[in-house]
Amino acid sequence: MSMKLNGVPADVQRLQERFGRWRENKGAGPEPIPAKLWEAAVKLCRTHGVSRVSRWLRLQHTTLKKRLGRRTAPRSLRPQPRFVEWRLPAGGLPGNSSAEYVVEVPSPGNAAQRVHVRGASVGEVAALARALRAAESAG
Repeated sequence: MSMKLNGVPADVQRLQERFGRWRENKGAGPEPIPAKLWEAAVKLCRTHGVSRVSRWLRLQHTTLKKRLGRRTAPRSLRPQPRFVEWRLPAGGLPGNSSAEYVVEVPSPGNAAQRVHVRGASVGEVAALARALRAAESAG
């Protein structure tokens, strides 16, 4: 990752300087921001997010967000399932517990995997949660 100075990454600092030069050299009246500067700002949004980039570059958040929406594909090319049901073989899980558990494993981006488990022991549920967490961080 780029070096940070005053909490602002180096790639953003370079674009801040370009915006600063443009602002100093533009005329007194309103003048549209050049397309090359917008493109560079949109590119930074993919790494640092719209809110931070708009604040760092002193741009209107909504305008930057609209430009980002026009030029980007969905973040993930894989379809994200909303619900997945796993069916076990006739024998079920080992153990003879009749307990039911709902396991939620937090994921990046404020999402969570939620699993409803029946007939497993606490240790088996804990192992499942660890496996889900490991799969999420590996993927």
